[in-house]
Amino acid sequence: MSKRAIYLRRSLYALSALVLSPACCLQGLSQVVDFKNPPKAPIRTGQDPNAEVIKGPGLPTAGISAVTGASLGNAATVNGKDYAAPPAPSPGSEGPPPAAPAAAPVVVAPAPLPEEKHPAEMPAAMKLFNAHKYAEAQKMFEKFINTGVADEATHMNLAYCLYYQRKYTAALKQFHWVSSNAKHDPRMRMKAETTSSALSTLMSGICPANCLKPNDPHWAVDPKFGSGKIYKFSMGNGAWKGFSEGHMGDLIQFQHGEPFDVGPCPTCGGKGYLVPLRDGDPLPNG
Repeated sequence: MSKRAIYLRRSLYALSALVLSPACCLQGLSQVVDFKNPPKAPIRTGQDPNAEVIKGPGLPTAGISAVTGASLGNAATVNGKDYAAPPAPSPGSEGPPPAAPAAAPVVVAPAPLPEEKHPAEMPAAMKLFNAHKYAEAQKMFEKFINTGVADEATHMNLAYCLYYQRKYTAALKQFHWVSSNAKHDPRMRMKAETTSSALSTLMSGICPANCLKPNDPHWAVDPKFGSGKIYKFSMGNGAWKGFSEGHMGDLIQFQHGEPFDVGPCPTCGGKGYLVPLRDGDPLPNG
């Protein structure tokens, strides 16, 4: 038999085996596809045909890509794949209801600071004050304080009413109150501090003027100038100018950074001290 005849016979046998036994041809395919339990095909939704929908736990819900950090709404990117959230169920269909939107945070405004109380009768009291009717104005200001409707100006005006009536002890208490408690008017507080300091000085017998006083602790003995005491004023850069006890009671004024003696103090009469001020006494020099 020729070689061509042998080749044709073998080809015929192979073809007949393929037709008679189809199961043997599918045996190799059965290792890839299980027709009894086929795999679930991916669900395609949205405009992206390659978007693979994942149902169940494991899907990030924060809307932030796990790889790139880009905002994807309700989708997420994991290991380079885009996963879209499942579509919302139609009305009447089974499934959990959509989550309610988160409530807006409640912002509690801070409580307003209490406003300063203003007496309603203040204009009438000030009318008496400006007319120099200090005793009558004093009664109205004290009424405001006793009824709890007094403001800072009430205490300040009461202090002046007492001051002008020469009730220095009571006036000093009101000036102290304003200097310690006034918060709405810094100028009023500073004025109360200045007046309170000057009044305290007068009531202690110290001359409030800038004169050389015998009880001033700055007097000191300098051996270079004998045994007498010297009062030194600094002029900066280590320079100073001193005055002997012969200048006691004289008024010292600075001119261009240098102290000068301008004569006896007009407030204390060149004594350097005063008789302590008492209630009812007239103020020095008026």
